[in-house]
Amino acid sequence: MATTATRTGPKVSLLVHLLIFSWYVFTIWSNCSLQTSDRHPGVRSYGGRWKYLTFINLVGTVLTESVNVTAVMQAVFFGLCVLVDVIHIVVPVKQTRSGTPLTLTKARDFYFTVLAFPVGTFVFASFWTLYTYNRELVYPKFLDEIIPIWLNHAMHTVIMPLLLVQMFLQNHKYPSRTKGISALALFAVLYLSWVLWVHQASGIWVYPIMAHLSPVGLCLFLGGASLTMAPLYLLGEKLNLMMWSTTVTGSRVPRAKYTMVGEALRYVIPCHMQCSMGCGGQACKYEDPSHWTEDKQAIRGIYSSWITDDLLAMARPSTEIIEKFDIIDQFLRCGLKTVINLQCPGEHASCGNPLDPESGFTYRPETFMQAGIYFYNFRWNDYGVASLTSVLDMVKVMSFAIQEGKIAVHCHAGLGRTGVLLACFLLFTTQMTADQAVLLVRDKRPNSIQTRGQLQCVRQFAQFLVPLRNLFANAEPRAPPVTLSQYLIRQKNILHGHEARQLRYMPKLVTLICRLLLDIAENRQVIEEDIVEVPDITPLTEKTFNENSKYQLNREIMGNGMTIIRPRLPGLPRANRDNSQPLYYVRKSLSYSESDLLRLAASLNLSDNPLGVLAIIHSSTSSNQLGVSQNYVPPSLGACKDNAIYSSTSNIWELKTLMDQTEGSPLLKNRRQSVLQRSQSLGVSDEKNTTSIARILSFWKKDCKQSSDSDETKKVNGKDHSEVPFITVQSELTLESRRLLVAQSLAVDLENDGEKEQIQKVAAWQTDLNRQGAWERLCLEKDPFILSGILWSWLEQLKEPIISAHDVHTLEETIQDPKTVLNSLDRASRETVMCILDCFAHLFTIPEEVESAFLERATKAFTKMKNTDGGKSVHEIMKKVLKLVLHHLRSAAMNEF
Repeated sequence: MATTATRTGPKVSLLVHLLIFSWYVFTIWSNCSLQTSDRHPGVRSYGGRWKYLTFINLVGTVLTESVNVTAVMQAVFFGLCVLVDVIHIVVPVKQTRSGTPLTLTKARDFYFTVLAFPVGTFVFASFWTLYTYNRELVYPKFLDEIIPIWLNHAMHTVIMPLLLVQMFLQNHKYPSRTKGISALALFAVLYLSWVLWVHQASGIWVYPIMAHLSPVGLCLFLGGASLTMAPLYLLGEKLNLMMWSTTVTGSRVPRAKYTMVGEALRYVIPCHMQCSMGCGGQACKYEDPSHWTEDKQAIRGIYSSWITDDLLAMARPSTEIIEKFDIIDQFLRCGLKTVINLQCPGEHASCGNPLDPESGFTYRPETFMQAGIYFYNFRWNDYGVASLTSVLDMVKVMSFAIQEGKIAVHCHAGLGRTGVLLACFLLFTTQMTADQAVLLVRDKRPNSIQTRGQLQCVRQFAQFLVPLRNLFANAEPRAPPVTLSQYLIRQKNILHGHEARQLRYMPKLVTLICRLLLDIAENRQVIEEDIVEVPDITPLTEKTFNENSKYQLNREIMGNGMTIIRPRLPGLPRANRDNSQPLYYVRKSLSYSESDLLRLAASLNLSDNPLGVLAIIHSSTSSNQLGVSQNYVPPSLGACKDNAIYSSTSNIWELKTLMDQTEGSPLLKNRRQSVLQRSQSLGVSDEKNTTSIARILSFWKKDCKQSSDSDETKKVNGKDHSEVPFITVQSELTLESRRLLVAQSLAVDLENDGEKEQIQKVAAWQTDLNRQGAWERLCLEKDPFILSGILWSWLEQLKEPIISAHDVHTLEETIQDPKTVLNSLDRASRETVMCILDCFAHLFTIPEEVESAFLERATKAFTKMKNTDGGKSVHEIMKKVLKLVLHHLRSAAMNEF
């Protein structure tokens, strides 16, 4: 959460607040120094000056007007205010977004919005109103001889402009109206009770006007004064809205288009009466193109608007309009391949053109289908909402349909139900919040999403998606952890079509990562199966944010000082680009041609992708001569990030061109030779085949550091060769080396042996995968260590292990047959284990040391037990079982090969 928005820096704000605070301290001191006992003994009677609302407000104003960006409301206010200001200036901003400073800021906002502004405004307005009417009722003339004029204005006049200065200076977050007005009412009741108690105890009325009122008049006066507080609270909220474009609270935007009374009437008034009163009956404005200008007719003849480049919202067409304006031809020319109708048959029969007797709509669906345009009808009552599961089914159908072409959605006017479905689709396919999706739809099609129920439906759908999308319970947005079976139920709800059927018992993440690892091992550039069924339409929504839309949405959503979270693909950040050029993303398949990847790379900033420094081993070199199968060393990813000659500002898809350009460079040849020598020197000899992977990684880190230091020395001597970028990719390795690399990645425990940068990147991927849009980006991740880290971390974050201790002892009893040994497990656990083992088996011959480390790592992930005293027996049994199955799968894979 960002710090409070302000129009000035913290130092200027502190200076202004100190001046105001000093002014009020001087005012209070001057007021307390007055000698009033002779002329007005009531001032020093029971309760002293604390019985006056003016004095209470004055003190309250000090506590409010002196407050800084992170100020607090406590007894020793000034000292704490200075302390918080110092913390805010010295400590980084990101460290003040939680904890005490944030709590104190909330307290300050609550105090200002609920007490300081309403009470101060009430004192100013009530005092001068009564003073103008009859000053003797509130400020008798004899007080002029006691209280200086400047002090009177300080107590009753200056407070209002200073409150406005404070409101202009800082944006205050208003609480909900129920909470704010309730707190203000409680204060009013307590203060009036205090006034009555003072009169009961001393016989003196705090304010002279009360002595002139009858009991009934006094009750009316006190009641009216109390009721006045609520409008003053709303006035402050409105002023804050005007000064800062929006209240900070998210509950204020967006609002329903109808009043509560209007909504209630729409539910009870018969449909034919609504048609005649609301849209003109047979002369329905939504079905008559003469009522709309050309800019309101994205499809000529229909009241329609493009929400994104692929999503069209429109009023219902009719047979007459379809024929008159050649709607079918317009659809085909625009690339519209799907029509989604949200009406119920027979709906709005009194509106516009008559209904078709066969279909119950104003047109025949066959008209579109005969032209090759798909038609879907989801029955949705007018002004109503559908269940969240029904909406989910609809957006999944849309996700499938949008791969065939653009989509047109309509209900009656194309505003309420249509807007809800389109907003929910944006939520499903992008990282938008509910309010952002609503505002985007309304920006493109005004008055969409009309009722409170429809707004609530969008917001509830956003919350409904959170647990369905959640892969990692320990990453944001957080959700309670689930078991494997519970996750598969959620996955079933979120997937669609062929993918849902194929992954009925298999986690999508496990399947995808295993395929990607084999893709890296085999250096394949094509995976033919469609993995990502749900397209990410972020580029489409991005293009809809023209400059005016950006400005308006910034004002409406987040206010000044805060930034709109525009939809984007998660994962690695994009480089700066020309906004006038469209983004290109490869969708639907994991097949990435060279041109596709180059085109995608242009919009991404992947210069820091930790592929690491992999030894270049030419395929013409004998693997026996180099000891590739056993001597290859996994990279210490990120250890050489600062090494300029190992790093590159290029994108990973440009490496082939880069290698061609630098092939003849003597420096490059020397570099290759040195890397080759390091690869050999760090290799595991046949005589010493017991070196652990962790030790190899540590050697690699040390060597990379020495290499980096050596290059820095060259730079100091004026021999900076960083102009020759160099990255070695997996494609330059032999097949055996790539397979060994993937095997080692599956055997390494990043939590214990990985670099900090690797752990952070895995954590970043966990957060991205909890949101829509990261699957395709994950397909571009070419670092097998990161992919393996994601795989193991997902298994370990499940609520329960996929193989329990009881399951392990059951497996021990059937360990003889590798084909049936896992049959005692439930199907989901069995297929998950088999998928990972099959992936490792397809790496073929792997050194025994690496295989043993893999079995150890897999056992830890499957059982969530460490190989310590309590888990040694489990690990021994599991390693035997997994090794038996692994060797069987490897034999089958080698026979197929």
